[in-house]
Amino acid sequence: MTSRLSSLLFLVVGISMAMTPWLAARGQLIASRFEQQDVICEFLLPVESETDDLQDHIIICGFGCVGQIIAQLLSERLIPFVALHVRSDRVAVGRALDLPVYFGDAGSREVVHKIGAERASAAAITLDTPGANYRTVWALSKYFPNFKTFVCAHDVDHALNLEKAGATAVVFFLSFRLLHEIATYFCLSG
Repeated sequence: MTSRLSSLLFLVVGISMAMTPWLAARGQLIASRFEQQDVICEFLLPVESETDDLQDHIIICGFGCVGQIIAQLLSERLIPFVALHVRSDRVAVGRALDLPVYFGDAGSREVVHKIGAERASAAAITLDTPGANYRTVWALSKYFPNFKTFVCAHDVDHALNLEKAGATAVVFFLSFRLLHEIATYFCLSG
């Protein structure tokens, strides 16, 4: 080994040894932020006892602008509902308005069981991506075949796939364009 290579190796080893305590402290800081997020998410998860009294309710899958408008319409008509979303900030908006909005994946059998899917009458699926919509329709149709699923399709192929997956009714995403524009303007979460 040459003296130049040896010097470079000592330099790299020395710097890495000097940086290790700093990197370890940074790692703990980052980990504590994730733990705080986990605590927040656990607080927002559905608990069966909170939804035991629901019967013939609507499950809103997705609490974005369209989901918020559906929740508002159902609230005004005193129709019971529960909403799910995978972003904790959206769930927090609903909770701040004292709405039954929970953190969770609407395609998860365990999560929708906790919000009383066995006793629900229908689901309105307003998720952002075609894949998420398809997976949710498929799961709800398979595990809870007794209630209706209404879903937004992004295009004709997507609509056909959603019908094959078991959707009761499929509306085209474009038919919600005006509703989305209005929702964006008046959206509860900005």
